[in-house]
Amino acid sequence: MQLHSALPSFRAARTALAALLALAACGLLLPATSSAAKIRFGVHAQNDLTAGEIERMGRGGVGVTRMIFRWSEIEPTAESPRNFRRYDAIMRTAATEGVDILPIIVGVPGWARDSGAISPETGLEAWPLNPVGAARLQLFIEAVVQRYGHDGSFFVENPTVPDRPLNAYQLWNEPNRQVFSPSGRSKAGDYAELLKASALTIRQTDPRAKVVLAGMPERTTTSKPLDVYLKNLYKAPEVKKDFDIMTLHPYGVDEKGVEGAIKRLRSQLRRLGDKNRKLWISEVGWGSGGSPSPFRKKASEQARLLEKTFNRLEKRRKKYRLGTVIWFSWRDRLPPGKTGEWQEHTGLFEMEGEMKPAWTAFTAVSGGSPGKGDLRDGLGLPLRLDQNPAISELLPELLPSPPTKDLAQ
Repeated sequence: MQLHSALPSFRAARTALAALLALAACGLLLPATSSAAKIRFGVHAQNDLTAGEIERMGRGGVGVTRMIFRWSEIEPTAESPRNFRRYDAIMRTAATEGVDILPIIVGVPGWARDSGAISPETGLEAWPLNPVGAARLQLFIEAVVQRYGHDGSFFVENPTVPDRPLNAYQLWNEPNRQVFSPSGRSKAGDYAELLKASALTIRQTDPRAKVVLAGMPERTTTSKPLDVYLKNLYKAPEVKKDFDIMTLHPYGVDEKGVEGAIKRLRSQLRRLGDKNRKLWISEVGWGSGGSPSPFRKKASEQARLLEKTFNRLEKRRKKYRLGTVIWFSWRDRLPPGKTGEWQEHTGLFEMEGEMKPAWTAFTAVSGGSPGKGDLRDGLGLPLRLDQNPAISELLPELLPSPPTKDLAQ
């Protein structure tokens, strides 16, 4: 190859240099500013979402919405065809608005449950151990991945929808709590079996998908301590290969308590020979109402704690190998006041859509815009309890409130 054919002429080079300098003068070639968040900040949706809410999330810099993909809703009977209607609508709007969805696989239909699988206290289901239920659960997981994963049928059927597939799947919620575990025994070996089978299903269906361990609190009045549970879980053969991302629900009385829980988990992971494991926070938050509790704060204090916690974790993201932090939750489940528990008042918005200071604090960290006014539905109408046109049809509440995490530090 001759030199003159490989290099631009001096005149062309000078012209190109002048163009580059002009772009630089306009600021178009400067690196991204350091103010952009490196952590993906998200929210957990306890309530049925409207299109207007998801649009507000997108403008506000919500990177991911964690929500239940409830088996009992999609496949209510053993013979019924799977009904993905509501989830199709959510996926369509979320993809358009640039919001990722993190599905929690949970919610066993009555026909697949073990005997005594529902807690009489809260009504939450445990995954099935009976052979039929366990096998059908894997078929359900496979169906979700086939529909919404990479090259999923939903995107094939809807070519105008932006290609924003599910990239990760969280397998159950807080299995160290009795209400989420088979027979209420919080046995790590049971969860290890679920994890191994589900990881195989997910990865065979979508090799690019990530498997996310169930998020767990350190301790509650009705749970096995996390350090004990993880020690037992890691005794399962090759369990480290069965998931990609560790998660934690580090509820604390303040931002220092949250970080303390993260430090203790990272120390335990080192002892378990898993120091490089990626970590997500799939729940963290404080309430602005409810009965007296160390986790109940004034609305202004809720906002301050959100901002301080998120900024603290952003600064220490490399130290703790943090990738995603999710606020619990998007919207309150009860009206303002002292009714219910603090977990039902953790929203960034009140139940009927009134904006709290915490939403402004969230967008200050995420780099989004808080917007103005209350939440609206997809038709631009105010949210109403008695007449709320949800993103498809109205459905029962997806996630009953968790027990008070009153022992977090």
